[in-house]
Amino acid sequence: MPFDMDGDGKQDLALRTLQGLRIYKNVNQSTNHFIQIEAQDRNGQTVEGSLVTVTVGDKTRIARLTRDGSFNSQVAPRVHFGLGQEIAPVTCTVRWPNGMESRFANLAVDQRYRVQPGLRTAVRVDRPKWVESLPTFGSAGRGISGRALTPRGTPRTLIKEDRVTVINLWAPWCEPCKDEMPHLDALSKSESSWLDVVGLGVEPNKGQAYADYFKENQLTYPLLMADKQLLETIFPDGKSRLPTTLVYNREGRLVRRYSGSLSKVQLDAIVAPLKNFDTSAEDYVWKSEMAEQEGDQFAAYLALKDAVKKAPKSVSILVQAAYSADRVGAQQDAVELVERAVKARPKSILGWRATARLLSKYGGAAAAQARVEKAPNTLAILILKSELAGAIKNEGLALELARQAQKIEPDSPAVKRRIRWLTDPEARKLDLRNIGDSKSLFE
Repeated sequence: MPFDMDGDGKQDLALRTLQGLRIYKNVNQSTNHFIQIEAQDRNGQTVEGSLVTVTVGDKTRIARLTRDGSFNSQVAPRVHFGLGQEIAPVTCTVRWPNGMESRFANLAVDQRYRVQPGLRTAVRVDRPKWVESLPTFGSAGRGISGRALTPRGTPRTLIKEDRVTVINLWAPWCEPCKDEMPHLDALSKSESSWLDVVGLGVEPNKGQAYADYFKENQLTYPLLMADKQLLETIFPDGKSRLPTTLVYNREGRLVRRYSGSLSKVQLDAIVAPLKNFDTSAEDYVWKSEMAEQEGDQFAAYLALKDAVKKAPKSVSILVQAAYSADRVGAQQDAVELVERAVKARPKSILGWRATARLLSKYGGAAAAQARVEKAPNTLAILILKSELAGAIKNEGLALELARQAQKIEPDSPAVKRRIRWLTDPEARKLDLRNIGDSKSLFE
């Protein structure tokens, strides 16, 4: 989401992607002016819904203060007004959600102010400064050894040579943490040949309580404790967010960071590409993404072809390369890449859904249905087969495939939604999450 991160009045961008959190600094050399308003109650809490009006010269600008963002995001707790070249004193009026109004006059441009109901003056707030050297964690090797401790206080290394490492920050009082810990334990056991899972407690002086919780819940992956220095490295703003999951590749580079509880499906999807994911392949993926942002789709495709050479069995890279090939018109390459993806992991819905979309585009839904028909009958793939059958107007087969999926997992919301969509005409009008058996499903 856009917001003024470094306090220079230009809107920067924080973007959360599957590759982690990215920060884009706005380096535009514009000399236009601005003003920012924070509307808070007497307890310092943001008053959402406040209508803020600023007037400078003969121009008036209006914005409503809200924290709502798009999926899994939010906006900054303030309103930002661009003022162009206006430099006259600014007048700010705030209509609070209860209908009362407050007026603040003679505000300067290029400043951030905090206003509160019942006060006659606005308080100038210091804006943040951009940090030139951001702290890193685990980059360029395993320099964090000695910062993590056993529950008894013995230093231990967090990241081992040539191993993928999942570090999960948690606490016994954190309910979302408890939800994902069985999945972490199962992952630790099933992928022990190449992956390490570490539970990292956030209260080093309570190591025994953390150890007791592990023992009571029969968790088998290693438990370590983060000291103050390590916590400040992971959370430089001083605010711990639990659970937080950090994922490191085989060279100790942080490649994924997540806040919030992760499901088993999400964890599996996060770590699977890293099993055979060479670091140099990852570098080519980054190069491709940078080329995409610059609008050079062909350079992005060439970078992904190099990534495929380095990680020929990574389904995520193969699928990403297939879509990139499609964008530059390399249809034959796209088909070849999705074929390689489904052969590398025959039960991966990622590869089969890409196959369905591209073959539908090139040869129609019937061609896609004929190819996907040969896929293994997992829950997700049966739903995909049902969608394809519906796309060729074979609703009897579509329902039969959905019923097969129901036998695998009777309580699956996706299966129930699919069956309801096929059997209830009214549901088709109401259930917008399932866009149906239209051609757009595979475009």
